[in-house]
Amino acid sequence: MSNTNLAKYYPIIYKDVLETDHLVSTENELFDELDSLTLEVEQNQFILTANARGLTIYENMLNIIANPQSDTIQFRRERIINRLSAIAPFTIRELRNKLDQLLGKDNYIIDLVHQEYKLNITTYIGVYGKLDEMLRTLFVMIPVNLEKHILNLLIEDKQSLLYRGQALDLSVEYTLSADINIAYNAQANAKAGSVVDAGTVYDIE
Repeated sequence: MSNTNLAKYYPIIYKDVLETDHLVSTENELFDELDSLTLEVEQNQFILTANARGLTIYENMLNIIANPQSDTIQFRRERIINRLSAIAPFTIRELRNKLDQLLGKDNYIIDLVHQEYKLNITTYIGVYGKLDEMLRTLFVMIPVNLEKHILNLLIEDKQSLLYRGQALDLSVEYTLSADINIAYNAQANAKAGSVVDAGTVYDIE
């Protein structure tokens, strides 16, 4: 139903006239569409309220290639904000704030070994696309003289009424190159934790 009613601005003599009713109905739809487009333009001025079309404009400005089939609107907003807020210089506190925004608190562990110039980061990312965005953020923020070790853990917990055992835990360790003369590349080594190959079968009577 239209939210606009232009019939109240017409003289009373046009009330219930077929031609006028159709004209008013058409104009009401056009004004509703104008209101909708005006609201969309206003909301697209801000990343937190922008829709898919508005976010595409920001992504083109930042050279971000989004996958509409897998990237949610919320993640696309977070990624744009993350790119726009990446301004040097950086501190370990700023790195923690950035990871809090991107991954959430308690979803990562940072261990900085000052004497050895090593930075160890363990994350628990299960959302598609967030791992790539985090690696890019670390590549931009972390100084090149630090040796970086990033470990992402995906823990699977499976329970059954008939069988009892330990599920297979998968993790991937990423090593970022600190050589500024080569192209950025993330090498991954897959690791598998222990698995229990024996289970107990319970007979149900």
